[in-house]
Amino acid sequence: MLDNYLGRHTKSGLINGIPMEPYGTGAEIRYRLPIATLGIIAINVVIYVITSISNGLISINTKWLYTGGFIPILLLQDISNVYRIFTSMFLHADILHIFFNMYFLYIFGKAIENTIGSVRFLILYLISGIAATVFHTAFSMLQGPSALAIPAIGASGAISGVLGAYLILYPGTSLTACWFFFIFPMCFTMNAAYYLLFWFALQVIYGYARLGASIAFFAHAGGFVAGIAVLPVVVDKARHYIIKMRSVTGSIFDFIIYGTRRYFSGLPRTAKMILALLIASLLIGAAYVSLDVMTRKPTGIYVAKADIEIPSLNMKYTDNVVLKIEKGIINPTDIPADETRILFNRLVGANLLLNTELAGKEITIRNKELTVKICNVRVPFMVKEFRGVYNKEGMLINGEGSIVTRVAEVTYVGGKCYARLGSWIDYVFRINVPTKTYITEGIGLTSLIALITSLSALYVSLRMDKELVIVG
Repeated sequence: MLDNYLGRHTKSGLINGIPMEPYGTGAEIRYRLPIATLGIIAINVVIYVITSISNGLISINTKWLYTGGFIPILLLQDISNVYRIFTSMFLHADILHIFFNMYFLYIFGKAIENTIGSVRFLILYLISGIAATVFHTAFSMLQGPSALAIPAIGASGAISGVLGAYLILYPGTSLTACWFFFIFPMCFTMNAAYYLLFWFALQVIYGYARLGASIAFFAHAGGFVAGIAVLPVVVDKARHYIIKMRSVTGSIFDFIIYGTRRYFSGLPRTAKMILALLIASLLIGAAYVSLDVMTRKPTGIYVAKADIEIPSLNMKYTDNVVLKIEKGIINPTDIPADETRILFNRLVGANLLLNTELAGKEITIRNKELTVKICNVRVPFMVKEFRGVYNKEGMLINGEGSIVTRVAEVTYVGGKCYARLGSWIDYVFRINVPTKTYITEGIGLTSLIALITSLSALYVSLRMDKELVIVG
C-alpha cells in the first residue's frame, strides 16, 4: 500500500506485515455483522472498478486521479475543492493498493464497529479521513511547497483512525502477522499494542526524515491520532460496558490467573510512554508549523496546471506544479514526476516560464533550436511552436505549444553530477498559471487543527486509557 503512481501522487499505506487475527487471542467477543465496514469496502471496490476499467482494472485512470484526488494547494486556492477531502478516500492507485487497504479495513474495522456500533464507526472513520488530509496539508510545509501539489488518494488515513481506536480498546490482544523475506513467508505473534506502535513510529519517523516524498506518512499519523482523539466522543458507554464485562467473564481460566487487572490496566506502561512520545512529536511539529506561518510574511506561490501529452510514450495526463520564485529564478527540480520536470526544465532553459523582459507581453515562437546545461553536458531541444501570455512580473500565465528534446540521464558519483544524452522525447502541452496563491492563512489553520487533535489524543492516551480499554 506504500507506492507511487507515475511519481505524481501520494497514496496511503499501512503495515507490510499481514495480521491474521482481528481480535487476537486475548478477547472473547461475539461478532455482529459489520454492516458499515462491509458497506465501505463495497463502495471502494465499485469506485475502483469504475476508475480503473479503462486500464484493465490494473491501475487508476489519471483523469480520476486529478479529478478526485486531494491536492492541498487546490484547497488553499479555492474552498470549493473541499469535496476532494471525501472523494480521495475512495480512490486507489492500483489493485494491490485497494486489496491491502480493504484487507486491513476488514480485519480491524469489524472489531471496532462491533465495539462502538455502525453509525459511530462511520463517524470515527470519516473524521479520521478528514484529519489525515489536514495533517498532510499542514506538515507538507516541512517537505517543501512542492509537496502541496501532489495528489493524495487512498483510504489509509481513515483506516489509520481505526487502528488508533483499536490500540486504545484492545492493546492486550495478540496479533499474528506474516511478513515475506524474499519469497519465504515468516509468521509471528506479538502484542497488538507494540504491533501498532511499531507502524505508527515508522510513519512519524519517515515523515520527519522526508523519506518517500510520494507517500503521505503524516496523513497516516494524523488519521491514527484522530482515531484516538475522537474515540471517547463516539464510544457508546452502555455498549462499551457490556462488551467489557463480557470480556472479563468470557474466559474463567484467564480471570482466575489474571483477575481484572489484565482487562482494566489500560495500555502497557512502556507502550504508553512510546505512544505519548510519538504523539508529542506531532504536537511539536504542528506547533512549529503554526508558529512559523504566524511569524513569517504572507507566502505567495504560483501553481501551474499543466495538461501534458507525450506522443512518443503514449502518455497523456494533467499535473500541478508549485513554482517558487527566489531572487528572480524558478527552480523546477522539486517536481516529482520525471516527465513533467523535463518539460519545465526546458521551458526554464528557454526563458519562457519567467522572463522579466516579456512582462505584460504576448509572444509566438516557432522552430527555435536551444540547449540547456544539465550537469556536465549541453542538452539540445527545439521549441517547435509556442504561444505565451505573461503578467506584469514576467511570469507565464497562459502558454501552449510543442517541443522535442533529448533526455539527460543523470547520475551522482562522489557527490558530483554527471549526465549523458538519452533518447528523444516530444511534448504537446498547455499551461495555465493563475495569480499568486497565499498559503500562510490556510496552513496556519490546518496546523492549528493538527495541534489540537494531537493534544486531545495525548490526553486520551495518558488519562483515559484505563477507562476505555477492553483487553489490556
